[in-house]
Parts: sequence; structure tokens; C-alpha cells
Amino acid sequence: MRRSIGLLVAVLFFSPTGWGEELSRLELKLDRGYYVKDLQNTIYLEARIHTGGTSFGQRRSRLNVAMLVDRSGSMEGEKLGETKAMLRGALDQLSSNDAFSIVSYGSDTRVDSPAMVVDSLKAIDPLIESLVAEGGSSLGDGIAEAAMQLRKHREESSINRIFLVSDGKPTKGLRDLEGFADLAGELAAEGIAISAIGLGDAFDEEILYSLASASGGTFQSVPNPDDLSKVVFEELNQLNQAFAKDAVLEIVFDSGIVIDETLGRPAETSRRRAFFRFDHLYPHQELSVILQATQSAGGRFSFDTRIARASLSYTRLDSGEAIRIEESVRARYTDSTEHSFESIDERVLKAACSFEVANTIRKAYRLYDEGKPRRALSELKKTARSFRFIEAEFEAIELDEQLEEINRSIEAIESRALEVIDRKALMSTLYQRTHRGVSANNSGVKAEANLEE
Repeated sequence: MRRSIGLLVAVLFFSPTGWGEELSRLELKLDRGYYVKDLQNTIYLEARIHTGGTSFGQRRSRLNVAMLVDRSGSMEGEKLGETKAMLRGALDQLSSNDAFSIVSYGSDTRVDSPAMVVDSLKAIDPLIESLVAEGGSSLGDGIAEAAMQLRKHREESSINRIFLVSDGKPTKGLRDLEGFADLAGELAAEGIAISAIGLGDAFDEEILYSLASASGGTFQSVPNPDDLSKVVFEELNQLNQAFAKDAVLEIVFDSGIVIDETLGRPAETSRRRAFFRFDHLYPHQELSVILQATQSAGGRFSFDTRIARASLSYTRLDSGEAIRIEESVRARYTDSTEHSFESIDERVLKAACSFEVANTIRKAYRLYDEGKPRRALSELKKTARSFRFIEAEFEAIELDEQLEEINRSIEAIESRALEVIDRKALMSTLYQRTHRGVSANNSGVKAEANLEE
């Protein structure tokens, strides 16, 4: 995070239209009233999507679900038993018109229950009961087979989701992080998302995080197998309430302003343009994305200048109607640095810092795993210095929580005791922060990530 602080916030609000609530609304808002002219400004743009409380009252889209479950040797016992219970109960969460399949993977991949409409399914309990934990883990092959099952019932308006349950690292076939991310990206282009669930305490959190992020799905850590059914059923319930698909948020900066990076949710970016894609939209959602950009010094910026324009587009699931909302945002300039500082919005700056924490911690842990603890510490300490600088410059802004998160990781790496942090729970928490935002229907078990006493 750069020390030059020039913050721009575009906050986007909308609620579903035509369902008894306010028409979809797009609001762009600056985080400060004034920028200092003739300076190179670092800009942080936050785009926030809020959905209203409306749902259809009845499902309008088919759920096309593939359950992809780990049956490697490490699943023996309670984990496999709870997985079987989840599979039996999942059918009760679906309607007769939904499509359902079960794929399992160990040393090989097997289609235990081929994709069929629920109303056509016959007794599958014997198939579920026949699952036996043994062998290694061919996760990549399992994902490919689950996607093939989904393609059999994929429709223009269907919600296509792989529910992946994994308790360990892949041991056969695809194993590298980049390869899994590429595979998930290809599925996203087909409208297939992955709900990645890490069961127990030995799964690969980086792989599951990447699968969920690249496909537009979800990632959750479930340390207690007893909670597996609850997590899956709550997410199925949320999928039932989807009211829009193919949501795309496009942000374009005006000439003289260049994008540096995105914080949190991935995006397709060029110099001045960014596209954020969302699998589906649900009631009671609040989604946030943040961009960092640089405004060149000495540009032709007048007292009142347009900074960026944005559009939110999506397709309604009930009618197929394409919705597009457009807005732009302008900035004002002043000769007074003090005047500019006084106009800072604390909430927006803290949100940008929280996203920066998530990016920095994930990067540091990957460096640590690569045998580069000094570089990991450098990244963490650089971010901590930046936060302390912000606190010194802006007395009203306190970043105690963000600094505490950074300092816990610094302490763990310095003592070569990173294992005392529950990394799986932490990565799940950071994913919720940067990808899922806040939702009244947010599913899953709350994850805590602290140092052991």
C-alpha cells in the first residue's frame, strides 16, 4: 500500500427491481471531498453492491448440482460418515426438477450417481453407503468428471455448482496451484462455480481458495465434520434464492489515471479498465471490491473533474431481462493538503486496509511455504509501516484490528511457528471478507483464527 494517500470511493448500491422494492440503484461516492491538485494521487476505489430483501417466493431456476466428495484413505471414520449423511440429506434440499449427481475421488475417480433430474432418481442410499475410504487423492480428475456431469443438465438459466468436500492434498494427477486456478477459470467461463469445503485440519487451503476464487464460488473451512451438513444445506438454500446471473461490474478510469492492482476479489484488468464477475446475486447481499490506481501529477484536472465511470449489468432469472445501470463519479481539487485530509472518509480507508491485510497475509504465507521467510516478513512489515503512517497522518483513523492481524503473522514467522496459527480457518475468514462480503443468508461455520495461548 503506497504512502501517498489519495482515496476515491465508488459505492454501488442496488436492489432487485420489479419485486416490490426500490428500482436497482447505482451510487458512486468519493471517500473525500477534495484532492490536492498538481500531486500524484494514489486512488483507492471501492465498489459496493447491496441487494434488497426480495426473493421470488418460488424458485425460477434449476439447481444443477454435482457433489464431489473425497474418499481417500484419510477420510476413514467420522469424516466419511458425516459426508454420507450430508449426501443423503442434500436431496431433501432440492426440488423435483433439479439435477443431482455424486462423484467421488480417491486414487481413481468414480461416478457413483450419474446426473439425473431429482424426480427420476431412485434409491441412492446403497450407492452412498458403498463409499469406502482408501487410496490417494486425484482431485483434478474428480473436478473434471463433476463438470462433465453438470454439462448434461446445464441450461441457459440453470445454477451450476460443484460442491467439493476435501480433507487432504492431491497426490495424483494435477497438483500445482496455477493448474487448479486455470481449471476453475475454464469452468467459470461455462457458468460452473465451485463451493470448496475443507474438512478437518489437513486440506490444502491454497488450492481450495484458488478453486473458489477463480470459479466465482465459495470457500469454507469446516474443522468439525458434524458441521458439514449444516454448511452445505445453508449454501443450497442460498442458491435457491438467486435472482440474477451473469453479473458484471465494469469500472473505467478516465485519462491520466492508471490501475495498479485489485485488492481481494480477482478481476480482468487493463491500464484503465477492470471487470469483476459474479456467479449469481442473492437477496440481502453486500459485495465489495477495491481498486488501487494512480493519478499522474500535472494532469489537466479542473476544479470539478470526472474520475471514473461504472456500470453494473446482470440478467434476471425470472424474466431473462438484461439490466444495466450506469453512473459516473467526479472529484474536486484544492491547494490545501489540510483541507483534503479533513475530508477523508474513515470507513472507506479502513475497508481498503482490511483488503490489503488479506492480500498481504496470503502472499506472506505463500512465500514462507516456498522457503522465503525473510521476504514474507518484509511484506508483512511493509504493510504494518504503511498502516502506522496512516494512523499518524489521520488522527481519527484507528487500525488496531488490522495491525493486530499483521502482527500475529509476523510473530509466528519470526518464531518459525506458523503452525500455531490456524491457517485454514484464517484463509476461510479472509475469503469471506474479500469475496463474499456481508449477507443475511451467509452460510457456514464462523471461523476463528488466533494464536494458541
